[in-house]
Amino acid sequence: MQPKKYFNKLVLGLLPALLFTFIAITANANDADSTTVATTTQNDSLTSNPWVIIFSILIVIEAIIIGYLLVTPVNNFETTNTPKRKRTLWERFNNFKSMEEEGSLDTGHSYDGIKELDNATPPWFTIGFALSILFAFVYMYRYHVVHSAPLQLEEYAIEVQIAKERKEALDKLKPPKVIDENNLVLLGASDIAKGKELFIKNCATCHANDGGGGAGANLTDEYWLHGGSLKDIFVSVKSGYPQKGMPGWAEILGLEQVEQITSFVKTLQGTKPLAPKEKQGELYNENATVDTTRK
Repeated sequence: MQPKKYFNKLVLGLLPALLFTFIAITANANDADSTTVATTTQNDSLTSNPWVIIFSILIVIEAIIIGYLLVTPVNNFETTNTPKRKRTLWERFNNFKSMEEEGSLDTGHSYDGIKELDNATPPWFTIGFALSILFAFVYMYRYHVVHSAPLQLEEYAIEVQIAKERKEALDKLKPPKVIDENNLVLLGASDIAKGKELFIKNCATCHANDGGGGAGANLTDEYWLHGGSLKDIFVSVKSGYPQKGMPGWAEILGLEQVEQITSFVKTLQGTKPLAPKEKQGELYNENATVDTTRK
């Protein structure tokens, strides 16, 4: 048999080893139990699967054999008239005929001087092919019939849930947010929407749903009785002005909801209420350091 023929056969022989390695890796990835994923996911590795190690060694051995055949002189494989020799273990394992018997295997086809021989398929290849079919049935039964292991989408859902639980656990370890007038920022859309709900429920009686004012001041213009900065509004809502009938909402709603109402009130600036109350207080300029112009 010519070196190129050996090379083609052995390259073909690498394919099942690669296939089994891929199957072993896939099985290792899909074998996570949903009840233990949280504690084992981080510790698992491909090297912990013995099948991966076995097939990796097999690939290395076959690659060494291929390299040996590539550097072996061609005349070592030519048929000679020497007496019939005993077949090697490798030839017996692969069910090869000896070189002296290769003439009986000649199919009559020749490509660029390379003859095609009708060698039988190696037994290990046939066994591996049969095992791959058996594995497919076992895989189908386990993952799609009895559902004894999670599929990829289920594993993803489990991992997302675990990540969510871990995040919640970490959030609990963080110190609580300190809310006061010295660390205020304008909140995002979701908090502003909650602030609007709280404003309509608790503040609209005096300031109207659209902030145009009534018994209380107009919150949509540039004039403010107690300052129009985010800090000023927060202090006003938090402490209130009992002498004017406005309670301190911090004791009623809590600082988090006061902060939400404050951010919503800030967004009312420049809007057009249906029945705006007349201007009251001082003109507030967001960009100025000092309020000016009292009406």
